[in-house]
Amino acid sequence: MKRHRFATHTPEGMRRGSNLGHRVEGILLAAVGVLALLESLDFAAWASAAWPILILIAGMVLLVLLYPTHPFTDWPSIWRDPQQRQHTIMAAALALAGASELVQGSNPALA
Repeated sequence: MKRHRFATHTPEGMRRGSNLGHRVEGILLAAVGVLALLESLDFAAWASAAWPILILIAGMVLLVLLYPTHPFTDWPSIWRDPQQRQHTIMAAALALAGASELVQGSNPALA
């Protein structure tokens, strides 16, 4: 992935990236919903391990696309942008939720 400065994004480029990101995240979360439904209906026992992994992936993909594609010196600028800060918090919450669900599912004492 090519690194670039945060300030070089054009409004059209940001809109295209935002639309793509929202579509990818929507597809991942729709898959989570289907897997959770299949699990609750006892159609797919394996789904109990699959949907937390997808939640973890959704959070990590957003963080990876937001930060590592920009130089470290731009990270404070990204955080100061209210919309990007909101996306960062949501991505971290998704990743944390997926990881905690995986840990809880693999350790019956935590359930």
